[in-house]
Amino acid sequence: MSDSALKNLVSRKIDRDSWRKNYVSDCSIRNQHAFNAVADCLLDSGGRVLNTKEIADKCNLSIYTARHYLMKLEKNNVVDCKKNEKCHEWCLKSL
Repeated sequence: MSDSALKNLVSRKIDRDSWRKNYVSDCSIRNQHAFNAVADCLLDSGGRVLNTKEIADKCNLSIYTARHYLMKLEKNNVVDCKKNEKCHEWCLKSL
């Protein structure tokens, strides 16, 4: 692995850890593992918009569990939700 790739990975890990620290404390979390999976999915999306089913499938969660944590993140002003006729689409507001 090149030095720049390693630095990018390290800075991303630091950003991810600080992001979790800032927002996990604001949400009451029943299942920390499921919440982290949803958060990681959004962070790994690279700013791409994902629907609830895509997130649930990537996290190996039910749609309802994924939506529960996505709504907590939306309530804490972390993600934007766009409601379509049949689904909700989610993306991070900013890192």
